[in-house]
Amino acid sequence: MRIAQVVTVGILLSLSAFAGRLPVSAQDPLERINHIIVIYQENWSFDALYGKFPGAEGLTNAAPTAAQPVDKNERPYVVLPQPINRRLTPPAPDSRFPPDLPNEPFNLAHYILPTEIPGSPVHEFYREQHQINGGKMNKFVAWTDVGGLAMSYYDATNWPMGRLAQQFTLADNFFHAAFGGSFLNHF
Repeated sequence: MRIAQVVTVGILLSLSAFAGRLPVSAQDPLERINHIIVIYQENWSFDALYGKFPGAEGLTNAAPTAAQPVDKNERPYVVLPQPINRRLTPPAPDSRFPPDLPNEPFNLAHYILPTEIPGSPVHEFYREQHQINGGKMNKFVAWTDVGGLAMSYYDATNWPMGRLAQQFTLADNFFHAAFGGSFLNHF
């Protein structure tokens, strides 16, 4: 066993000595990259801000099951539950929204400005697993504490962050690696 470890270490050291001497092609596109900057939008899903982004895998490409939320018993909602404002004590229906929103994603800008604050849903380990519903992605409304707000979006294509995304790379296939709040997925 000891001999195998010594041989392995020797091989790795030899390879690392040669690795620094190998010429790197001037045509290698990675040579042109000087910096990688990641901008992570806290507490917003991709579709909630970039679901309408041109060319992105967003709301227009969503699976039909994800676009039509169901309740905890797998029944589609007739209308979305009225969004709840958790900033009120106690939390209550948000009067800025109608009580009969269609059961589909809706543009939040029709009801509140981006500078206004909607209710903020909790982000919990087990709750997210229920929301994902075995990959169907259709129980975000059923397992939230903000009602139909879970189906809202802004079209951020022309916002400052959206303009940056148009110039650089937008990670439209980034998925969280851990259940819970978004902070854990920054790493």
